[in-house]
Amino acid sequence: ASLAGVVSVEMRQGIVSGFDLAGINQRIAGQPDSIGLIELLTGGMSSGETRFTALSGKLGIKDGIGRFDNLSLRAVGGAALAKGKLDFIRRRIEGGAEFRFAAIPRSPPLRVSVSGQAGSLRAVFQACYERFRQCVRRERRISQVSYKETPLGKSHRGTWSRKEEEYIADFEAVSRRHLDDWHYKVFRYHFVLGADWRLCSRRLGISRGYFFHATYRIEQRLGRVFYELEPYALYPPHDYFVFRLAGPIQPTCVKPNQRRKPPAFQIRKLGRRPDSAEERVPCVEHVRLHR
Repeated sequence: ASLAGVVSVEMRQGIVSGFDLAGINQRIAGQPDSIGLIELLTGGMSSGETRFTALSGKLGIKDGIGRFDNLSLRAVGGAALAKGKLDFIRRRIEGGAEFRFAAIPRSPPLRVSVSGQAGSLRAVFQACYERFRQCVRRERRISQVSYKETPLGKSHRGTWSRKEEEYIADFEAVSRRHLDDWHYKVFRYHFVLGADWRLCSRRLGISRGYFFHATYRIEQRLGRVFYELEPYALYPPHDYFVFRLAGPIQPTCVKPNQRRKPPAFQIRKLGRRPDSAEERVPCVEHVRLHR
């Protein structure tokens, strides 16, 4: 609680992750009217990255709490001004930012509020990792194959899947794509193979503190990746195992006697070779008449 001081921030030509200011400004410029503007703004503020030209401000720290009132960001497509506080003891953040876009300079700013634990991305990773461990520990002989019928189109065909095996594969493959070689070694030894810090430190030739800092970086990085993954995010894990449609359901007018059987259930007529396409794929009533 004795942490105190002033931190000055001056940065040039960098990238901020979490929102796409230039992309939102581009879409606003191409929007003919205000319809759908709220969805456009909220959608762009949930993911992406922003290239800024300048980021400056001061952070005053007293009794373990840092406050910033004029953290300004200048970027292509607009600007932002943030203020709030950071509780380094309880690892909490509270504050907000006002965004202004170059396409609508006279409009009121877009205000975004932020509140919560600073380590929330690590909690996302830990939730996904716990589900990964549950899938791995389950005995293969009781693994389930699930069938999900798709209520789209005329055939209403579905898909067979093994969700637990798919989650295990996606967890490992996504982590491999978003980590460099060294951090992936730490991830594989510790999280996948279950080695403790002593074995990992001896295997990688690093100290205990360096090992734990590496695991914190991995959890932070993969927590964001698992949360923002599209079209099927790994977080929350429950949603991964629930069937979701790719788009809205469109009504289809098909009479029952006009619906054909899927190819796996087609029955060929015996006695002669079919002459037309209609005879090659007979309907159910046609087959019954020839029986």
